[in-house]
Amino acid sequence: MKAKQSVIATDDQAEPPRSALRKRSHAMAATTRRTTIRFDQGLHEALRLKAAQTHRSISAIVTDAARVALLEDEEDLAAFDERGAEPVLTYEDLVNELKVHSKL
Repeated sequence: MKAKQSVIATDDQAEPPRSALRKRSHAMAATTRRTTIRFDQGLHEALRLKAAQTHRSISAIVTDAARVALLEDEEDLAAFDERGAEPVLTYEDLVNELKVHSKL
């Protein structure tokens, strides 16, 4: 006789059996790293509330924010590379040019 696996349904979504959770947890451990981040109390509270409202973990929210920040840095670096051949205009030269054209 097989033992019954308990399934808890919430919002039309069944919770997988514990053995499936262990397998998923083990697979995730192979692709992720654990670290400790210290947040001030107000920021942690905001993250906790956002996590509760969005039904996501704080870890998922922080991971997404880190990805966005790194992608923005990558875009900025690419823009610098693309504009590397442009002539350099110093602040003083810019001001003088604006004065010559009566813009200042």
